[in-house]
Amino acid sequence: MIDETLVRIATVGTIHPTLRPVMIDWHPSITPSLPLEGKILLSSAIADLQVRAGWTPAYEQTTNPTVTSLSRQPNATVARLFSQLLVSSVYADLLPEVLTMLAAHSFHAPPETLPYLLNFGYERNLMRSPIKQVLGERGEWLAEFREIWSWCFTRPIDQAWSRLGEAERSAAFARYRAEDPRGAREFLSLIWQLEPRRWPQALWYLRFNLSLEDEPFLEQLLEDETARLVAARLLACLPESAYVQRLLKRLKPHLRFHPAGTYPIHFSFLYPLEFTPEMARDGILYEHDVNVFPRREVWWLHQMLRLVRPSYWYHHYHLTPEKLVRAAHYSEVGAKMVDALVWSCFLENDTELVQVLLRTPDDVSITQQVGLFSLLSADEREALLIHLLNEYWDGLSRQSILSKLLRSHNRAWSHSFTERILAPLELRVDQLGGLTEDMIELVDQLALYGPPDLGERILALFTLPMLKLRQWRAKHDHLEHLLQFRCEFHKALAP
Repeated sequence: MIDETLVRIATVGTIHPTLRPVMIDWHPSITPSLPLEGKILLSSAIADLQVRAGWTPAYEQTTNPTVTSLSRQPNATVARLFSQLLVSSVYADLLPEVLTMLAAHSFHAPPETLPYLLNFGYERNLMRSPIKQVLGERGEWLAEFREIWSWCFTRPIDQAWSRLGEAERSAAFARYRAEDPRGAREFLSLIWQLEPRRWPQALWYLRFNLSLEDEPFLEQLLEDETARLVAARLLACLPESAYVQRLLKRLKPHLRFHPAGTYPIHFSFLYPLEFTPEMARDGILYEHDVNVFPRREVWWLHQMLRLVRPSYWYHHYHLTPEKLVRAAHYSEVGAKMVDALVWSCFLENDTELVQVLLRTPDDVSITQQVGLFSLLSADEREALLIHLLNEYWDGLSRQSILSKLLRSHNRAWSHSFTERILAPLELRVDQLGGLTEDMIELVDQLALYGPPDLGERILALFTLPMLKLRQWRAKHDHLEHLLQFRCEFHKALAP
């Protein structure tokens, strides 16, 4: 296996065709006397040849510390399955779950897989966090040999900032804010002055551990047009800030609340509203889209409304989240005010209001629903999805609200939740005589995130007439392989 890999790499650029790189199978019969460190270095050498062959980016050599202790290794079956997962494209979708399970059992990745995980983390930022949890000390030791693997180190933020991706910058700044809020703010202020692109998204990192001590810096940023919108949104998160007081003082004369009477509770607005330089400084935009907001004043009010924290409506008007959504719905601008409430949910992570908005989805776009859905915990998500399944079942068409939210619930599903999804799906299959194209995406999710012990019921969704067709048979066999792998891996990790 080792010789075959070396030959494949050596023939790159010659008349001899080469296949994709393969991972070395570290079976004891192949390298019986090679210690773990030797396996790691040999695997790293193969990866270096792959770099020269053009399969991975070039790197710069760095110093290497000594491994001080052994990592906790999984048993032989888990190690074999994990290596099999890395080299097979069939199981690629299972990597996040497998990494999470290894970390939950306090296992580290097998040594021979470390170079591949480090390369994978270099190429895919979103996978870095779960990969870090299974690298162990050996992985950190190996990472010192390459600059492209330095993403796995927690270095001082001022040393690592230029090499970090978006996700790493966010995580690093969150840690810095937790340890030293003032120092983190001063560092970000310096970055804002030196960053060549002057990207305002960097200022959004201040949301971590945000406090009134950040107010003077944010007020100063309101003078900068490139930073104004982000600074205004951060100031709106501080209910005691001068910005919020200015906002409410400007909004109140034009807002009226009407309690229940002959007409449902609602808000109305008083016009005209004059646009002032102070409004522009506070991040209110003058220009508007006439196709969305026929009146310019409605656009100005809409921008102010979405900067009002939900708790203001609760305390000032004595409204519950349900009554607030109802009053917004029946207001003269209707969906525009509901849209403003959606924006405001992100100011203080109001999960109660989020659930009310998602349970009454008519005025909330599907894109907004997916964003709101991300604010909920796993248990809250499952409870909401079950409610939507009971209330808005529509055959789980690909464009349905329920299907789109299920696709964004990409984490392990509980046994009870999976059965609640399976039962109506089985009923639909019986009624229709088989799966439809709209349903197959949900079946994929059941195979990826549902408990693997329900695999037989999931595969039974493919009826005999379907299995006679080549495309359905291929899909069935693919999901069967996934479920078998998941079952085997779960059993191998069981105590």
